[in-house]
Amino acid sequence: MQAEASCAALPSVELLMPATWNRLELGPDGRAASIDRIVELTMKQGPEFEEARDRMRTELETAAELGAASGATLAYTYWAAPSGKLASASLFVALVDGGRASDSAPGSEDLPAAIAARYGGEVRALSAGRAARVRRRVRRPSDSGSGPEAEIVTWYVPHASGRRLAVLTFSTPNVGLADELGQVFDALADTLRWTA
Repeated sequence: MQAEASCAALPSVELLMPATWNRLELGPDGRAASIDRIVELTMKQGPEFEEARDRMRTELETAAELGAASGATLAYTYWAAPSGKLASASLFVALVDGGRASDSAPGSEDLPAAIAARYGGEVRALSAGRAARVRRRVRRPSDSGSGPEAEIVTWYVPHASGRRLAVLTFSTPNVGLADELGQVFDALADTLRWTA
């Protein structure tokens, strides 16, 4: 799926996503239909599941609002219930304009190292080039203050020109599966391709 570019001259990205990940529409026009489709695909039918379905709709609406507000252009969600336990994850992709590379700004080769140093991450090679990978665990806010933990893996992938940076933010509340899901997140990040 391709991320929309605000200007045709600026690079955009494509990702190969497995069928188990569902596209979440971030725009207000198609958001409700997208959420309904995801709920229908992933949740059981029947009155006994209506509360869970409503909770999922609310969570997806909140995620879409937060993603859109943060500048994301693409979003995907994963929901599964192996052995009766819910496993979920999300991906938000934002494209950050870098302007024209200048002598004073880090180039695309130096940018991953600068980002990794700033956020306590590491530099790794992806098919799209060198990138910074930052892994952290946070507590999500809740009505009663500090909520449950979430594992977040963020990949910062610069375009070779330095004009754009793709920010892939993966998260999951299943912190017990953080290492396994982290491997999935890394494999998905490695499918990123710049279209220009």
